[in-house]
Amino acid sequence: MRKLMLLTGVVFMLSLTVANAETSQSPRSGPVPEVSVFLAGLAETAPAPTPRTSCTVSLECICGGGYVTISCSGDVSCSVQSRSVKCDGVYEHCPPIGSCPH
Repeated sequence: MRKLMLLTGVVFMLSLTVANAETSQSPRSGPVPEVSVFLAGLAETAPAPTPRTSCTVSLECICGGGYVTISCSGDVSCSVQSRSVKCDGVYEHCPPIGSCPH
């Protein structure tokens, strides 16, 4: 019984110490700038974004007696299929074999 009371007292003292430490922290010193002023400052110093593509694929297609090359560029994903290329979910297909543009 004594051990239980001692343990309860220790837990109580620790909880008081933790509670006191949380309430005695000092607030930040110095003025806090307004959000709009901060964002306006960022807009002035930030460089303009440059468009970039992260992938490009191409495929030589057999059509008639020659070849034609198809290609695409994407920001997320690019892949080569059997008779097409796919970039960001958009397909570019090879022309039909008998209709090769000259």
